[in-house]
Amino acid sequence: RLGLLEALPTILSASAKPADAAPGPMLRLSLLSAFARGAYGMTTAARPKLAMRFLGSSNLEVTEACLGTMTWGVQNSEEEAHAQLDYAVKECGVNFIDTAELYPVPLTAPEWRAGKTEEFIGSWLSANPEWREKVVLASKVAGFMPNSRVAAERTVPPTDPPPDCRLDRSSVRAACEASLRRLQTSYVDLYQLHWPDRYVPAFGATTYDFGRERDSVAVEETAREIKALLEEGKIRAYGLSNETPYGVCQWAAVAAKLGMPPPATIQNAYSLLTRGFEEALAEACSPRHHNVGLLPWSVLCGGLLTGKYRQGAGAPAGS
Repeated sequence: RLGLLEALPTILSASAKPADAAPGPMLRLSLLSAFARGAYGMTTAARPKLAMRFLGSSNLEVTEACLGTMTWGVQNSEEEAHAQLDYAVKECGVNFIDTAELYPVPLTAPEWRAGKTEEFIGSWLSANPEWREKVVLASKVAGFMPNSRVAAERTVPPTDPPPDCRLDRSSVRAACEASLRRLQTSYVDLYQLHWPDRYVPAFGATTYDFGRERDSVAVEETAREIKALLEEGKIRAYGLSNETPYGVCQWAAVAAKLGMPPPATIQNAYSLLTRGFEEALAEACSPRHHNVGLLPWSVLCGGLLTGKYRQGAGAPAGS
């Protein structure tokens, strides 16, 4: 299971700061640097090489640590994003970067604009072109979202009124090409479906609500466009996210029918307190079955596992 590099500075800032302090992202980065370089007397040269994993049945080999980016553009500036990329990739040896067309978060921030995070990564890649082939770059296309500013930002200027986010062929194509433009690259290594087009309980919901079922784009239609993007070299592999055992099995069956690779990964919530993957999903994704690698998100359970949220105490300042 792949951890997120961003978890480390969060843990360190929680343990190293006074209760009433709220260190900014650059202080967190400094704490991570100090931990990696000094806590055990290690220099960059002496630091052990990060372990590597293949993503499912694909040929993508990544470090177990993945650099998450979803705060870049709201909580983090472009300068801070580039500093984190420099440290994670160039100094620590992380080769795996995860983003999405929807990022940054939260979407309620006044300065939010879909795709801003990808633009920060793109400007870093433009300034460091020699690193493009050394990193595995993952992004995501948004699932069902009516009247979405995410879909609007796929065009320049943005489409008005905002169209729906769906996983039909034309929407997947438009989303991928917009991501490539913002990332300033000709291909994405891992292209993920951020959530399904059909209804699923996700983002904290755990109970299936039959009353919320709706008509949705067929998996086969989405898969046909993913296959086309693979054949054109615009993506190297694809993955699922916020999926269920039913969805994983549907995708495996459709991929076999169309003669295309199966999904390489699934990015679902997983932590010490969020263990749903260990139930039916683990069986479906097992190397013995569909061989879909898990990329866990919210490994600190929304920050709860850092210890900064304590019973009877108020939320930390600035959180």
